[in-house]
Amino acid sequence: MKHFRAALAILLACMTGIASPSTRHDDNVAADLSVPRLHPDYRILANGARLYALRDSTASTVQIDVWYGVGYRDDPVGRSGFAHLFEHLMFKQTRNLPESVKEFILKRGGAANASTLFDYTVYTNTAPANELQTMLWLEGERLRNLVVDQKNLASERGVVEEELRQRIQSDPYGRILYSLIPAYSFVDHPYARPIGGSFADLDSATLADVRAFHEAYYRPDNAIFVVVGNFDPAKLDQWADSYIGSIPRPTTPIPRVDEKMKPLKAPVSVDAYAPNVPLPAVVFDWHSPAASDPHDVAALALIEAILTRGPSSRLNRILVHDRQLATRITDYNFKTKDGFPFALVATLAKGINISQGEAALSGQIADLRDHPVSAEELRVAKNGLLGDALTARETVDGRAWDIGEGAFLTGNAGAADDQLALIQAMTAADVQAGARKWLGDQQRVTIRYLDDSQRPAGYKQSPGADTSRLGTRSPPASGKPITIAARGERVAPPPPDNATPERIIPAVVEHRLANGLRVVTVKSSDIPLTTLAFSTAGGEGFDPRGQEGLADMTAALLLRGTAKLGPDEIAANVAMLGGSISANAEADAMTVKLTVPSANADAAAKLLGDIVFQPAFVAREVENERKQELDALAIASREPL
Repeated sequence: MKHFRAALAILLACMTGIASPSTRHDDNVAADLSVPRLHPDYRILANGARLYALRDSTASTVQIDVWYGVGYRDDPVGRSGFAHLFEHLMFKQTRNLPESVKEFILKRGGAANASTLFDYTVYTNTAPANELQTMLWLEGERLRNLVVDQKNLASERGVVEEELRQRIQSDPYGRILYSLIPAYSFVDHPYARPIGGSFADLDSATLADVRAFHEAYYRPDNAIFVVVGNFDPAKLDQWADSYIGSIPRPTTPIPRVDEKMKPLKAPVSVDAYAPNVPLPAVVFDWHSPAASDPHDVAALALIEAILTRGPSSRLNRILVHDRQLATRITDYNFKTKDGFPFALVATLAKGINISQGEAALSGQIADLRDHPVSAEELRVAKNGLLGDALTARETVDGRAWDIGEGAFLTGNAGAADDQLALIQAMTAADVQAGARKWLGDQQRVTIRYLDDSQRPAGYKQSPGADTSRLGTRSPPASGKPITIAARGERVAPPPPDNATPERIIPAVVEHRLANGLRVVTVKSSDIPLTTLAFSTAGGEGFDPRGQEGLADMTAALLLRGTAKLGPDEIAANVAMLGGSISANAEADAMTVKLTVPSANADAAAKLLGDIVFQPAFVAREVENERKQELDALAIASREPL
């Protein structure tokens, strides 16, 4: 602890400043929380493209998200993984852009990414605010003039297949989400196909297939554009009409899959084996409500928080910390049009057999169905979800995602706000009813996941759903292939808009307390969120020879008890405040960071002070942490770098 008493420094990154006297609270008392609603402008362009815009004049950036109505469900017959493959192709060259799209964005100070999920592919692009016109030109350019040729197909197919090797074949637990859950949870529905596709289907893809897919789905009337950040609304409308709205709207229909979700007729139980699995895992999953069912989506979000959000949640507290049956809990709860499974994965601790883990997990689910949650536990879960929402809203990226996801999946750009309102209004009876409706034993898929070395002789795993006939059929492409234009024939991108107002850099205020503690504060946005970070000299570089990992263990143990609070009490306090906390050993520093809604900043500061200045380091917690670190190392040593 000597490093915590020397060269002390604390950084408070205050999004709205410290709570005012009228909103001060005593220790462990949480304020009633709220999340400001989003109110984007909306219009439909001449060709059917939809545009949502939310202005933030305090931001220095602008975020453009483009949601295309094409995902894994739309992969053609015998071509699983096509939507993911095309996501990669969208970053290649265009007629007027001989360099890759990603290179173009990076050179202008931006950042780009994309993801393909079950119902959509979304492209995210964050750039300096004065580059908005250029980025809208770029989105129109790759929608209208993307180069789809054999060279790019071969290159990106190799990249996609390498991703599958890393995420599925090399990751000890990758098969759980990517192939096992889909295969055993659906009957005659495209969600049953392996996430990301198969090597055989990807290898079978031809250039004609890819061109047909591009023409069928990458069209303006199948896209939602979301713009959030610092922009002039009149200029945005002008540029959107010029670069996006001018693209012709096809007259052909968009190919769609008509299969409806079919409930499982009986519970499913599977023993699955895979190579390189260091610790067994138990998987439970159930069909979840469709995104268009707001009440049940909200109820399941609360159930998820009660079970898995943070160390105070039931499964983390009981199975991981108290009973030490599991080394980690993972959950999946994707919002989809038809309802992808809500899944719980308990990776068991060393020495725990699969039957013990299954019985313990089953008991916790039964308890949630059979008994109402307490008022305190319900409030903790609600505050946690509201705090998470505030954290997401602090960035233009988070606001853009909430708008786009709601608009795409439900047609309501305010769906995230409506869900938060439903969550706030829910009672313990609502939670219990949701658990009974969605988490029944007769609706459950159980997967017992073990290493190949434990496979019984002659055992053959059930193949799961037959997906060979699932998928869409796109008509052959009718347009002329696009090639890179000769230098003298290219249309140049527009220059940066120098008239965009620059954001004023917030002032950094610094002073020292009487005890020598250095305090730094800065206001970063108007979102009512406050981050308090305590940092001191120390970290991995200070580990004594032969005791490597000591700093990491010390950081973890800071959250395992103080002179006043036990580990469960620390976790419960953080959750009640609607916060999230982390303690990390960096190369040359030890940092404890606590983020809470600003109304709870005072209580959070007192809790943080207790954690960093009065840690208990109880022997039992030291041994528990040692065991968990060893289990984590066993898993990490099998994972790809």
